[in-house]
Amino acid sequence: MTTNVVLVLFNRMCAMAFLIKEAYRLAGRSFFIRDERGSATTEFVVIFPIIILMIFFIVSVSIFIATAGEVQQISYELARAAIGLVDGPQSNLDICTQLSADVLPQLLDAAIFVNADKLAPLAACPDQPLANRSISITVSYNLSGTALQDLASSVGLDFGTIVRTAHVQL
Repeated sequence: MTTNVVLVLFNRMCAMAFLIKEAYRLAGRSFFIRDERGSATTEFVVIFPIIILMIFFIVSVSIFIATAGEVQQISYELARAAIGLVDGPQSNLDICTQLSADVLPQLLDAAIFVNADKLAPLAACPDQPLANRSISITVSYNLSGTALQDLASSVGLDFGTIVRTAHVQL
């Protein structure tokens, strides 16, 4: 008798499962496939912060590269301008002092990413031109306190100081 009761209960459970499955089929939904409503929202919530961080990282590195390029261009233009000062009428004066007073302000006016306040003053260079008839100009740019450093800090980067040197052979 116990076996009959178990078989009857099993048959009824199978019939109920069949009826539930049939009701899902008639409703247009499959019983075994999960409901995927809201999955796009969940994926968006998970992926969106990662994409935003990647964009901040790309922007930070791009601005850093542009700033480093401008600092390099400023050092190159100063070295080029120094050629005219070596052969000019005031060749006995310090070249770096003359460059800081005459050429550097014009270059900084044309610069987009370089701030004049963050550019280290050119050190006096009375030994220019060098013994091998070349001129070497070094420019340092401090990034601390700039928007670039703040943006880089938000993604874990530290850019510090950009130092570029340009050499020109006379």
